[in-house]
Amino acid sequence: GSGGFIQVGNADAEVSYTNNNRAFIGVDEGGGSYDASAVSIDAGRLVRLEADSSFNVSVASNADGGGFISDSDADSVFNVGGATQAILGRGATIDTRSARMRAGYSGITGKVESDATSGGLFGGASADNTGTVDPSAEVVVQGSGLDLFASQGVDLLAFNADPTFTQSSDATCYCIGPSDGNN
Repeated sequence: GSGGFIQVGNADAEVSYTNNNRAFIGVDEGGGSYDASAVSIDAGRLVRLEADSSFNVSVASNADGGGFISDSDADSVFNVGGATQAILGRGATIDTRSARMRAGYSGITGKVESDATSGGLFGGASADNTGTVDPSAEVVVQGSGLDLFASQGVDLLAFNADPTFTQSSDATCYCIGPSDGNN
């Protein structure tokens, strides 16, 4: 908080996160290319390749103050995304009863809050929340020389859990002036 004849309070909070989670068979050659030509897997039951990601993030901002003229502004920004991938590289030889490739986000949760309070004869208060959630899940089987034999089948699953978010923005001006809380 702050105060004085003229008070200006500003609080900004931001979480920006880019996830890169890859489970792969082969050698990463860069540029999204994986060479598994030297890989030979002979499994009696199951070959499983899985990549799982999750996030639970909280971001909050708070600006308070008072004075003859008082203005407080709080902004919270939440940006998350990125790839979770299960990749079978080209040229692999796999002989198994069943194969399973799975990639995704098993949990996507977050909380975004902003709070601004001003007090005085004149002024204003503003609280805003913004952000993006952009996860991607991919199961990639790169062909060209791949020999995959699974007598009981192959399961390929890419998924993103239902996101759960809460947000609140509260702006209060105990003065002659506006109060604006936006999500």
